[in-house]
Amino acid sequence: MTSSPLRFNWHRWSAVGLGLFILFHLFNHLMGWVSLQAHEEWMATGRKVYRQPLLEALLMGCVLIQVMTGMQKVRRKKWARLAFWDRIQTASGLYLAFFLLAHTSAILIGRAGLDLDTDTYFGAWAFQFMPLFFVPYYTLAILAFFGHFGALCYWGMTAGGKERTGKILGWSFLGLGVSIAVVIVLVFLQFRYAIPLPDVYQPYL
Repeated sequence: MTSSPLRFNWHRWSAVGLGLFILFHLFNHLMGWVSLQAHEEWMATGRKVYRQPLLEALLMGCVLIQVMTGMQKVRRKKWARLAFWDRIQTASGLYLAFFLLAHTSAILIGRAGLDLDTDTYFGAWAFQFMPLFFVPYYTLAILAFFGHFGALCYWGMTAGGKERTGKILGWSFLGLGVSIAVVIVLVFLQFRYAIPLPDVYQPYL
């Protein structure tokens, strides 16, 4: 008996679970433009769900699966022969793999190693500590997420004979990524309002 390829497409299914979490995470950050209180209220609500031990373990597993299966896909490709949207998909996937590992490690170190609450202030501390690194670091991560999804939309539409629609969707998601990145970075750079750091962060500045 031949198994369905969807059943064993770990990259796809782990992307669905991880993608839903990332979308909520980005929405949570966008609420920071409204107010710090709105951001913290949405974060507190979300943590009641995704910080359940089993679900958190599943999310960590999705990160590892995405990185490992994504690297396998990249190894099969030759950059010089790739079309534009394939390059977008490959480059964004590589950066997402790097960011997911780095960001997840930073969160775990902050929580377990430094005994810090990895909340809004944790992000604001990073931007105050080293803005020249963290501004492009976070901006590229958001662009990579939407660029990766935009490329998938392009290839999906093209396979169905709707290349023009695919291009519109691809560029639309890239534009959306730029807009969201700008809003989130401006909040962390305290363009909207000041984010005074609690005393616990002062030794690390």
